[in-house]
Amino acid sequence: MSDAPLLAVRDLTVSYGEKQAVRGVNFCLHRGEILVLAGESGSGKSTILRAVMGILDTSVCTGEILWEGTDVLQLAKDARRKLAGEEIAMVFQNAGASFCPVRTIGSQLYESVCAHRAWSYAEFRERAEALMAQMQLPRAVLDEYPFRLSGGMAQRAGIAAAMLLQPKLILADEPTSALDALTQVRVAKELMALRRRMGVAMLLVTHHMGLAYHMADRILVLRRGETVEQGAREEIFRHPKEAYTKELIAAVPRL
Repeated sequence: MSDAPLLAVRDLTVSYGEKQAVRGVNFCLHRGEILVLAGESGSGKSTILRAVMGILDTSVCTGEILWEGTDVLQLAKDARRKLAGEEIAMVFQNAGASFCPVRTIGSQLYESVCAHRAWSYAEFRERAEALMAQMQLPRAVLDEYPFRLSGGMAQRAGIAAAMLLQPKLILADEPTSALDALTQVRVAKELMALRRRMGVAMLLVTHHMGLAYHMADRILVLRRGETVEQGAREEIFRHPKEAYTKELIAAVPRL
C-alpha cells in the first residue's frame, strides 16, 4: 500500500438543522485497503458514505474529505459528480431496487457508462461480459430485467455496475444485509475477490461484526455519530477498549 492515503476524512461533521448526524469523525483509507464502519442503526455510517460520495449538499458538511489530496467539499457540483462516477462507486444495500424495473440491466449500465466514457456499444458489451464472467454471472444477465433476478444475482449485478469503470474506491452500504446467509457469504467473497484482482479500496458499512471480521483490514466503530474506537481488525476483536465495541462483538451469533 502507498504511504499517502487515497482518502482522508478530517473532523467531518454533518448537521441537519440543529441535529448533528456525524460529529468530528477522522479516518484514512489507503489503496487496496478495506475499512469497515461498524455500529448500530442511526450511528452515522451511511451519512459518512454519502458525504464521501459527494451526494450530500456541502452546506450540511464541515471538516475535510480529501480525495488524493483534494478536498471533495470544495469541488464544484459537476466535478464531484465526475469523481463519483469515475473514481468512486457505490454499492447499495438493495442493488436490485436501484435499477429501473422496465429496462434491461445492460441498457442501464450502458447509459451510465456513456456519461463518462466514449465507448461504443460493442466495446461496452465486451467489457461488461468480461466483468460478468469474473463475477460468475451469466452474460445473459445484461439482457434481463431487474425483477427477474434473484436477490443475490441482483446484488452481484449491482457490484458489477459499480466496478465497470474500474474505480479506485467502492463505497458499500450494508451490501449483504438484505440477503440470505449463503448468499451473504457469496457476495462477501466476491467483494474480497474484486479487491485481490483489481486492487480496489473499500469503505464498507455494516452493523454485523461477523462480516466486519471476515472483510476488514481496519474497523472504525461508531455510535450516535461519533467515533467510539478504531484500529486494526485483530486489535478491535482481541482487545476492544470500549464497552460498546464489546457489546457489538458479543452480538455475533455463535453456533
